[in-house]
Amino acid sequence: MIYPDGSGYRVTAYSRTVPVAHGIRVIDGVFLAMKREIAVSIGWDAEACDGFHGYDVDFTLRAAQAGLRLAVASDLGVVHTSYGSFDARWEGTARKLRAKHPELNGERSRDTAFVARSVPGAAQAMALVDNWARLNKVN
Repeated sequence: MIYPDGSGYRVTAYSRTVPVAHGIRVIDGVFLAMKREIAVSIGWDAEACDGFHGYDVDFTLRAAQAGLRLAVASDLGVVHTSYGSFDARWEGTARKLRAKHPELNGERSRDTAFVARSVPGAAQAMALVDNWARLNKVN
């Protein structure tokens, strides 16, 4: 994921080991792809997620609980214009989700990874992504 910021770009990698991670139970994501029927059948909880935040966590956890298989593609190269805002509204939604889904209060998976670097320009951002992919044989 590449986030433009005032001084350049923030390049993040959430997984450097596989192009697609399987066996996922919950996703805090920027892009969710599925068949329309799945979105309709699982639905959105507008009460727990009454703003911009949390819908992805709630939706994907309920999808996994319903027996659907989730995966994360870590080789899409997404540019996202918002790094997020962890403000009072975010915290309120997080509290509601932890109350609704007590399993969110547990330990984070050891398989979860996060690496971030700030670079001055788009060319350096792409070179960093290409280098991480080359090092980890992600095509």
